[in-house]
Order: sequence, then structure tokens, then C-alpha cells
Amino acid sequence: MHIIPKQVYVEQLADTDHYKRSQALLGLAYCKGRDIFSLLYPLTFDQEQIVRRDALISLGINRNSRAYFFLANYFFWAKENFPQEENLELQKSILFSFRANKDPRALELVQRATELKGLESLASSVLRVCKRYPRLGFMYEYMGNEEDRENA
Repeated sequence: MHIIPKQVYVEQLADTDHYKRSQALLGLAYCKGRDIFSLLYPLTFDQEQIVRRDALISLGINRNSRAYFFLANYFFWAKENFPQEENLELQKSILFSFRANKDPRALELVQRATELKGLESLASSVLRVCKRYPRLGFMYEYMGNEEDRENA
């Protein structure tokens, strides 16, 4: 198996080809480090919808605890800043993100989404997973150095 270095993905984020940017986002989603959140979130405002969508999903896959508040705010911000159909796709991406990161703080937002037209089915599915497996695999990851963790 060939592992691509993180720096290659970072460089691809600035590529003019939106498919390469999306590929870089998904690659970075599986990388560790406190800096990953800062690399992913700016692309949620990319000109291309596919890049925005993949950036939102990648934030969930990465499981950085800082992503929840950004994703929750973006969920409602998108409604006011994108056409209905695009907004719906971005909100679905955020629900997929919540399912991927399993952050228990998302439960209330997911419950509210079950009542939103076009999101009912997906939100209900994510909600079932959240309720059936509370805190399944979610852990706040400490991103500092080991010495600081031990001193805390």
C-alpha cells in the first residue's frame, strides 16, 4: 500500500482542478494533527459545490472536536446563503459529517433536522445511529504534546 504524505494533500488544496482539491480534502480527513481543521474548513467556502460538500464531510471524518460548532453554524448559514437545492445538499453533507464523527453534541441539531423538508429520511437515519450507539467511538482527542498532557 502506497501512503501519500500529508504535504502532497496540502499542496493539492490550491490546485485549480476542483476534483484534485476534493481528493486532497478526503485524504487530509484521515490525517492526524491539530492543523487539519484549519486546512479543511476554508474549503467549505470554495467556489465549487463538490469541494464545499467534500470539505464538510471531511471535517466529520477527521473527528476534530472543534468541527462541531463550525458545522452547526454552517448548517443554518447555508440556508441563507445558497439556493434551496444547493443548501439541501450542503445540509445533507453536514448530517453525513455528524454521522462520521459521532459527536454527541450534534444530537439536538440532528433531531431538529428530522423535521426539515428534504432532510427527514437522512436525519432520521443519523438519529437512529446516534441513539442506538451513544458516544460510539467519539473521543475528544488531545492535540498537544505528551508532556503538557501529563502536566495537566
